[in-house]
This record gives sequence, structure tokens and C-alpha cells, in this order.
Amino acid sequence: MKIRFDEINDDGLILVFSGTEDVVSDALRSAKLPLGASVASVVKGEIRVEATDDGVRIQGTVVARVDLECSRCLTRYESDRPVTLDFVVHRVSDEAKAMDKALLEAQPNELVVVGNELDLGDLIVQEVLLDLPMQPLCTQECQGLCARCGAIKGSPECACSEEKSLDPRWEKLAGLASKS
Repeated sequence: MKIRFDEINDDGLILVFSGTEDVVSDALRSAKLPLGASVASVVKGEIRVEATDDGVRIQGTVVARVDLECSRCLTRYESDRPVTLDFVVHRVSDEAKAMDKALLEAQPNELVVVGNELDLGDLIVQEVLLDLPMQPLCTQECQGLCARCGAIKGSPECACSEEKSLDPRWEKLAGLASKS
């Protein structure tokens, strides 16, 4: 979804996404998603775009549905990821000199755009990807896979006993612990 800067009036724009509009599919085609992750092309939320003296301000919150793979048990699960957008966008001409200067002076919440439009879908996808966990978990209580049978620990498929088995290489040391 592209926003043209010359279409932003004095009142600004309010973009409301109900979860049925395809907002980020173009940006997803070029995005490098982490292994085992996928992002839905629809989002929910509201974004306000308003012209300021030094650019365009983008504020709002969107919720993206993300399909992830648990890093402990390898189960696929869906997660709704709320992302807050708060950026000031500066337009520069196509001159490379102006672009270099603007990039060097830009702050973390500022974007520098060459031309007259901004791809809002690309901005949303980048923020969602930055919000993804390094090691996704289906639940905080996830025990992971059983080292013996390979099933999810504690599930009916895991036939292994709950007792901790002692590695045979440590048996003599365990005997020492019981003598004291």
C-alpha cells in the first residue's frame, strides 16, 4: 500500500484496517522472513498520517497475524503481533548529495524517502519482522521434545518414564553422593 505525499491534506489521513484488506502482500514478496515464519497479508489497526513542517508523521498501531514454529517442540502456531508505528518521514529530491546528508542526520524514528511516495506495507512488514522473537515458543510452559522418543515431553505419545535416568558414565559418582 503506497501513500503519495501530495495526497495528504491539512487534516491528514486516517487509515483503518479491519483485517480484510490486503495491505502487505507486495512487501512480503521481497521480505526475507526467518526460517519457519510467515506473515499474513492482512492487518488490523489504525494509522494516522499527517503533514508536518519537516515532513510527514506516521503514527498508529497495527496487529499482524504471524505463523511461527516453536523453537522447543517444532509445533506450528499462530501469534497476533501488535506493532506500534511512530515515524517522521523526510522527503528528499533525487539528488544523491541531498540523500547522503539526510541519511547521516536521520534519527532512529526518522525515515528518508526519495520521491513522492512511501510504501506503508513495507514499513509495516519491517516493523513486524523486528518484533519477532529470536526463539519463538508456542507457550512459556513448553517442555520441548523428549530426547529418547522424539515426541513432545508430557504428551500421550511420549512413553518415556518421568524418572530421570542416570548416564552410565556417572554411576560411580552417584554412589559417592549416596554415601555422604
